[in-house]
Amino acid sequence: MTNILDFITMNLGWIIIITGFFIPPVRDFVIKQFQLSLDKALEDKKSVNERKNYISKTRFDTEFEIYRQLSKDFFAMIKHTSKLNPYGMISTPAFDSEEEKDEYDKKIYKTAVKAFFVAQDNLQANAPFIREDIYNGYNKILELCNYQLHVFQQRWNLSFCAICKEDALPTDEEQKMTKEIYDKLNDLNKKVRAYLASLDVL
Repeated sequence: MTNILDFITMNLGWIIIITGFFIPPVRDFVIKQFQLSLDKALEDKKSVNERKNYISKTRFDTEFEIYRQLSKDFFAMIKHTSKLNPYGMISTPAFDSEEEKDEYDKKIYKTAVKAFFVAQDNLQANAPFIREDIYNGYNKILELCNYQLHVFQQRWNLSFCAICKEDALPTDEEQKMTKEIYDKLNDLNKKVRAYLASLDVL
């Protein structure tokens, strides 16, 4: 594309001189056609440049590592919070007593909380280096997972009350939210892949 532009620019003067031998209408037509070709070539070049995001290899490697770690931490968080409000078919241990179930619930809750804070800290630490729309996507997932932790804690507290046992079960809405969180992460991963693919390393 650059060679074509250079050729047209360098030879435009000769083109005008040569067309001077033509009758004026023909000359004007030829000049107009070359001008249109030049404008289109410039516009095409501008369009290509706008679609590319030029970036140094050092910056690319840094961003790639940030998104790789975020993907890992957020998947771990969702995996653990999904056990609090499982969606679909999922196997759970058999318990011989309420005490065993309480211990299990306490364990998965603590693990989920720990994973939540790891993901949250990683996102906030790298916030200045993440594209805003991608950051917002991760932050939305954090909000949903935080809500899952909150409702599980409420249910767990209710489980100690004999007359509140039914309220201690996850609702359909809470279970569907688990699927929604997984879907949001999948969509966000697609956006991150598209962004990284758009980068042109210098």
